Amino acid sequence: MQELISTEEKEEKFILVAVSTSNEKETKSSLDELEELVYTAGAKSVGRLVQNRERIHAVTYLGKGKLEELKENH
Repeated sequence: MQELISTEEKEEKFILVAVSTSNEKETKSSLDELEELVYTAGAKSVGRLVQNRERIHAVTYLGKGKLEELKENH
């Protein structure tokens, strides 16, 4: 007996992540635009995570605490 192969496409899901270094309104606007691009590409945004920092972490983008939060909650 032959094995059936599913041709159903699975919807890609994304969590939008940003670091706000000064202007929270601008950060929200950027995430809104990114969400539209994700949707246009056929994927779905399933969450947002914003961290307020003086500057972006050079290695991990987010700080250690936000990375842990992302792992635990998403």
